[in-house]
Amino acid sequence: MKIRPVRFSRFTVAAALAVVLATVLTAFAATASYREVPAGFLPVIEAAERAFDEKKGAEVGAYLAEDYSWWQVTPEGPREAVRGRAATVALIERFFGSGAWVSSRFERLGMVGNILVQVEEDVVLEAGKPVTKVTLNLYEFRDGRRWREWKFFPQGSGPGGDTQAAAVTPPR
Repeated sequence: MKIRPVRFSRFTVAAALAVVLATVLTAFAATASYREVPAGFLPVIEAAERAFDEKKGAEVGAYLAEDYSWWQVTPEGPREAVRGRAATVALIERFFGSGAWVSSRFERLGMVGNILVQVEEDVVLEAGKPVTKVTLNLYEFRDGRRWREWKFFPQGSGPGGDTQAAAVTPPR
């Protein structure tokens, strides 16, 4: 009997993320109690959002774990955009300095354990014109700080205005 070796690909990670996302969304649909963010997390979440709105990258960094990582998930699969607090703060400060960011609006959907789920609407300038980008974001907290972020781009959109797929086709 021949045993095949186990092979891993980027789709293994994408499949795992899909299962996590499906589980979180199912929990929201089944139980209304997940729709609220526990009071203990609100000061950290709101302070980090305020610092971001005020373009204070170093202040945003105060709410990130030292080993923070930010993942972007597109139809092509997940990719780590940045790792580490210092690297993230540098990236945020370059972003603010570029003049591309106009504003952000956050709609918190709720929280499951240590994972905040929210929709984010970012207005950025592309070719000098404001463009709204909508994403689904999962923020994992550890020891009172943001530890990992998963930013899901809807099919047909992506970071930097990239288009990964054709228009979204509803399921039949």
